[in-house]
Formats: sequence, C-alpha cells, structure tokens
Amino acid sequence: MTESGSGTGSQATETGSEAGSTASERGVTVDATSVDDALDACERDGLSGYNYAYLDEHTKREVRRATLKAIAIPGHQVPFASREMPLARGWGTGGIQASLSLLGPDDAFKVIDQGSDESVNAANIRRLARTTAGVETTTDATEATVIQTRHRIPEEVLTDEQILVLQVPITDALRRVDGSDDRNRRRHAHRNYSKMWVALYENVVEWGEIDIAARYPVMVADRYLMDPSPIPR
Repeated sequence: MTESGSGTGSQATETGSEAGSTASERGVTVDATSVDDALDACERDGLSGYNYAYLDEHTKREVRRATLKAIAIPGHQVPFASREMPLARGWGTGGIQASLSLLGPDDAFKVIDQGSDESVNAANIRRLARTTAGVETTTDATEATVIQTRHRIPEEVLTDEQILVLQVPITDALRRVDGSDDRNRRRHAHRNYSKMWVALYENVVEWGEIDIAARYPVMVADRYLMDPSPIPR
C-alpha cells in the first residue's frame, strides 16, 4: 500500500507491476496484507512528507490569528480559508484545522464526534493527530489538554489550562431572533441579549414552557451568549 499523489492514480489502469513501481517511486511503500496492517504501519512509522500536524505553517498562523481575534471580540465571527483535509466537508474539517493549529508535542488530544469517543470519525481524527503530530491521544477528558467535540459537552469540569474546540453548524444564537449579523455583533459587544430573553418569554407564554429541544442558548462565563447546536438541552 502506498501514500502517493494524484499522479499515480492515472497509472492504476495499467499493469499491476507497472502501477506498483510508479507508486513506490512517488510515495512511501507500506508492507501490509490488509488495511489494518497498513494503518498500523502508518501509526508506527508516521506519515513522511507531511508537515507537523498536517497543516502548513502559514495555515496554522492564519487559524491561530482568527482564533485569537474571535476570543478577543465577543460574538464576532471570524472566517478563515478552509484547506483540503483528508475528511469530507461538513464532518468537522473546520474543527480539525482549529485543533491541529493548536496542538504541540506535549499535548494530549481527546476527540468526541456524534457524541461518542468511539465513532469512526473520532477514531480517524485521533489517528490523524497521532500520526502527523506525534501527540498522545486519550478518551479521558481530565487528562486531555485539547478537546475537540461535536454533539456533546464533556461532563467533567474542565480547567483553565484546557482548550475546548466545540464544533457547531450555527455559530450565533442570536440568528434565531435576528438574521442581521451586523446588528447581532453590536448586541454581543454591548451584552444586549434582551431580544433573546423576549423570544424565550414568548415561548413560555405560547406553550407554557420553553419547548426548545436542541440549540438551547447558553451563557459562557456570565458574559457570552452561545449556541451549542445541536446538543439537546
């Protein structure tokens, strides 16, 4: 099995020996008889030819700058150009890039996907970080320094030394009550969330209780309104 570029793909329709020799010249040959053996070999030897933590250094700096700006300005959504990742878009590629840009050799990395540590996606993301960054991976939230999660908030109380990368499809809770990002940015800056409180009150008046099953707005550090979608309340 080989880790090869797109150039070898066009050779695959030729004779087996010819394609194999081309792949060996352009990639890294892994002596394996099954997919599991190949994955084990990659984990032992690492993925030669890739940057540390997969992303190039320019991308890491861009993502870090966007992250710092987003933290410094309450409610401000900071976009960055997503790179091609070995995972389909919509399955957490943005979260992976945020995590990989933050990981260092001394970190311990935990991944929750679809609410579980053992999902296929979570296992593959951990393997990517382990093989390209050499970091320790764990399923214990108390041992992790960086936690990437989707569809679940860790039950354990986290410390100030831990980083939580929470993947959500809808980034701003105020979009439920006002579709204007410009007005919502001003509301976040002034901590003016009255429109959300009115919407929740009207929900109680109409139904006798708040009937939001998921995407229930939460306050972070008594300051920031956030949408933890699509986690059930």
